[in-house]
Amino acid sequence: MDPADRRRLIARAETLLAGASIASADVVLGPEAVALGLTMIEDEDHGPSIINGNAIEAWFEVDAEIQTDPAFDTGVRLPVEFTMVTDADPPETLQRTMTITVIHQ
Repeated sequence: MDPADRRRLIARAETLLAGASIASADVVLGPEAVALGLTMIEDEDHGPSIINGNAIEAWFEVDAEIQTDPAFDTGVRLPVEFTMVTDADPPETLQRTMTITVIHQ
């Protein structure tokens, strides 16, 4: 993504136990992502949300004052970790780490 863009990530929970759904989720930016101004959009339209009980959707953007950082000239991969807890008994915790590549386009 270009630093001036917004990007959506969807983390899917393919290994849910039969009949289980995602009950809660947490999305955490890696330290590298925070240092380079990546933020999660948390408004009514773009906030993290559970989709169909088996995926988490979150939207991201780079802070405006950091969008011209030279680190984005060659591109950087910024980590985002999704943690999902199911409604199974006992609850199952799943984690997915994904990356967002940010590069000036």
